[in-house]
Amino acid sequence: MFIVEDINHETMRDANVKKVLERIRANKESTKKSLSYDTNLSLTLINTIVNNLIARNLVVEERLGKSSGGRRPMVLKFAADTFYAAGIVVTSGCAYFGLCDLNSNIIHQENFVVPIGIDVQAATQVVKENATRILDGLAVASGKICGVGVISPWLDEYEQQKLNAGGLFPGMIFEYKGQEIPLFFETVATAIALAAIRELRPDSSNVIFVSIAQSVDAQVFLNGAHYAGEFGKAGNVAHMAVVSDGRKCVCGRSGCWETYVSITNLIKDYNNLTVNKISSHLELVERLKNADDAAVKTLENYVEHLWWGIRNIVNMFDPSVIVIGGPVSDFRDELQPVINKRLKAMNVQNRVFFSPVSEGAELKGALALPIIRLFNVGKTV
Repeated sequence: MFIVEDINHETMRDANVKKVLERIRANKESTKKSLSYDTNLSLTLINTIVNNLIARNLVVEERLGKSSGGRRPMVLKFAADTFYAAGIVVTSGCAYFGLCDLNSNIIHQENFVVPIGIDVQAATQVVKENATRILDGLAVASGKICGVGVISPWLDEYEQQKLNAGGLFPGMIFEYKGQEIPLFFETVATAIALAAIRELRPDSSNVIFVSIAQSVDAQVFLNGAHYAGEFGKAGNVAHMAVVSDGRKCVCGRSGCWETYVSITNLIKDYNNLTVNKISSHLELVERLKNADDAAVKTLENYVEHLWWGIRNIVNMFDPSVIVIGGPVSDFRDELQPVINKRLKAMNVQNRVFFSPVSEGAELKGALALPIIRLFNVGKTV
């Protein structure tokens, strides 16, 4: 029987196989011809790889696709019920569990109580017991789970390091029915980025996700892989300088992008222009609708600083798409047309989309982690 260890070791040993699996995952639907084009592998090699994956029941020929002049090609997808990925999000007082197939279709999700005030070791035990209970209830067979993504926004940095060091999960695995399932820990920002990219499904594998809230963060996706950098710091766009000798930043330097475009600073900039103070960006949204002079002036200044950061990102990474998420997305109608008009004037093809983070984004990101870790080629999260 083909078990999950085959994915981790035998099947994944060949980087070409990984390339094919990653393109099937990213595209949702593929043909042998499109796989050959996307991976730069010969059609003969693609035939060999795909036929092997079909024989292992990892990939299926779902239906005939559209013809481009010759025979109609067969559409390839992951087998729906062969393997699953699990995701867990642990917050203060509650945890959320989900199970999805390799096509990212969520099969089951539920939440359970994690008592407030307990330490990380006790909370870990609660999570282990409930995850086992849920999987038993779903009658998931041994060897069917390829990995578990874990997001823990309730942990501070020290406790997160203890988890990642393997102290509470020796070997970074979760044991279930004799199977050692790999665990993948990530930050909330990364989880939200993965969820946003999955929902938007941009027609490119080169995407930068920029989260703009109280702070600014970016996640970099190059050639379909989530690139974390040599030391895990890729995407630290918050502290790139956009104004010479500008505002003092918490990092100790001056003119950092975050000091101009974070939601916190946007609200401060508005309050500096008016006696009618606000405490939420949503109040600023309403005042823009009413053509409030201070609100209009604030957004005019804001778009200038936002533009210089985006221009830097385009010059550094040349992504097809920059996705901007977080509370700033509530200003998409005012910001997106201006930014894209300026990009077009530069005679470049890069584009910017604003996307609000949907409900349950952390769990969707946790579910995406095992699949991305297994199928991506190169340095990933």
